[in-house]
Amino acid sequence: MDKGFGISAIVVVIISFFIPVIGHIGVAIAMVLASIGALAGDRTFAIITTIVGAVSIFIFSPLMWVAIYGLGSVGVAFVIVILALPIIAIRLNASGKIELGKNPTSNTGK
Repeated sequence: MDKGFGISAIVVVIISFFIPVIGHIGVAIAMVLASIGALAGDRTFAIITTIVGAVSIFIFSPLMWVAIYGLGSVGVAFVIVILALPIIAIRLNASGKIELGKNPTSNTGK
């Protein structure tokens, strides 16, 4: 489950990298998919998706810069929160607070 969501997130972010106008929506969808994968235990694909998404938004999208400056601090905060979702999900999974795909009632260690 974790690798599947991670791979689908990378595919979506790469496809949205080449879509000029609505690619930002694809990056947001990829961040949600990467977050689900990270909550299930994947770290590698979530980090790669976050890096590719940040490059796509901040370097290759001048339209996004116009939108960020037009919205002011609200636009910047929104973009940062969307890009930080997989990193937050990795942290929640590493601390044991949220683990998708695991049975919470099974205690195999005892």
